[in-house]
Amino acid sequence: MIRIEAKYAALILFLFVLISISHGQPGPPIPTMDEHRCPNAAWVADGTRFRYIWKRKSDITPVKTFFNGQYPYVYAHTFQKGQTLHLRGFFDFQNGDDSFEINMLGGSPLIDPQSGADVFHIKLTFNDDQTGKDIILNTFKNGKWLAEVKTRNPFHGGFNFLFTFHAMTNKFEVRFYGNKLLEYPYRLPLDYITMVNAIGSASRLDQIYLGGQPMRTPLRIIFPEGGLNVGDVIQLDGIPGNLDFTMEFSDGKGLILQIKTNFALEDVILNSRIGKVWGEEVRALYFPFEGGKTFEMEMRFNEEYIMILVDNAVIVNWNHRAKHYGEMSIYGSLELKNFVICGIKQMPSWVGDDFVKYGGSLSAETVPYDD
Repeated sequence: MIRIEAKYAALILFLFVLISISHGQPGPPIPTMDEHRCPNAAWVADGTRFRYIWKRKSDITPVKTFFNGQYPYVYAHTFQKGQTLHLRGFFDFQNGDDSFEINMLGGSPLIDPQSGADVFHIKLTFNDDQTGKDIILNTFKNGKWLAEVKTRNPFHGGFNFLFTFHAMTNKFEVRFYGNKLLEYPYRLPLDYITMVNAIGSASRLDQIYLGGQPMRTPLRIIFPEGGLNVGDVIQLDGIPGNLDFTMEFSDGKGLILQIKTNFALEDVILNSRIGKVWGEEVRALYFPFEGGKTFEMEMRFNEEYIMILVDNAVIVNWNHRAKHYGEMSIYGSLELKNFVICGIKQMPSWVGDDFVKYGGSLSAETVPYDD
C-alpha cells in the first residue's frame, strides 16, 4: 500500500518556484491536482488508514492555464506506483484533422527542448472526417525523443472519453472506460513526474485527478470518526475477476447490508442479517460488472436509503434496515484501485492548508458480522 507523505507537497512547491523564475520571467501559478473526484472534503485511503483532505486544491471543473504562448490544461502532482490518473472529457472536433495529447512531465509544464523530461507522451491523431488515425507513444529525455511507438487510434471525434493511467511495477496500463487499451513500459523513473498536461484545441477536460492505491481482498474497512453520516458518499474503483465478490456493512453487531454478486447468473443481490435473521432479498436492476473491466461505484447515503451507482448509472436503492454504518468488509474476486469517502463536514475557516488528520483503518483481518 502507498502512503502519501507531506514532504512531497513541499518538493512540488519548490519545483514550482524554480519553474516560475526560470529564464528570469515569472510564470503563472500552476494549480495542484486533487487526489479524488469529491466536490469538497474527502477521506482518502492512505496505507492502512484514511487521510482527511478538508478542501479541494483546485476547481472540480478543470481549467486551462496560459503558458508560453500555449493554453493547456496543466496540473502539478507527483506519480507513484499503484496510483491512477483519471481524465474524463470530450473530443469536440468539428472539421479538419486535429489531435489530443497527454504529457507526464518533469521540470517544466510544457515539453521544453532545453530542460525537463516527458516521462510518458501519448498523442491521439484524427483524420479530416474525425475518424481515428494514430496513437503515438514516446518519452522525451536529455533533449531528444526516443524511439516512437505507434498504434491505430480506434476513436473518433464528437464523443466522450474516460482514460485512466495506472502506474504498475514497470509500466503504465492505459484503459478506456475501464477496458484495457495499451501498456507502455517505463523509460524514465516515475519519480521524474511533477506535472501533467493535456493539450488539444478542440477537446475539453471535464475531470482530472490522480490518486488511489492497490488493495486486495479480503479487506476490512473501519470508517473514520465512528461511521458514516447522511450525505456521505463512498467512491470506489475496482477490477473484478470472473468470480463473485461480496461487500458487507455492519453497525458493530449485525450484518446490516450485504451486496453479493453472482457472475454465473449475472445478478446482484442485497440483503441483511440482523439478530441472526435474514431479511427479504432485493435485486439490482441489472448486472453492471464484467470480468477484467474497471468499474466506478458510488454509494450515496441519504436519510432513508442508499443510492448505489456503477459507472454513473443507478443499479439499486437500498432502504435502510439499520442506520449506523460503522465498518465494511470486502471478499472475493475483486482488486480495488481506489477507496474514498466524500464528506459533508466542513472545517473552520482558520484551518490552514497544511492541516493533516488521520482516522479509520484498512486491514486484511476481517471478522464475521452477526455470527
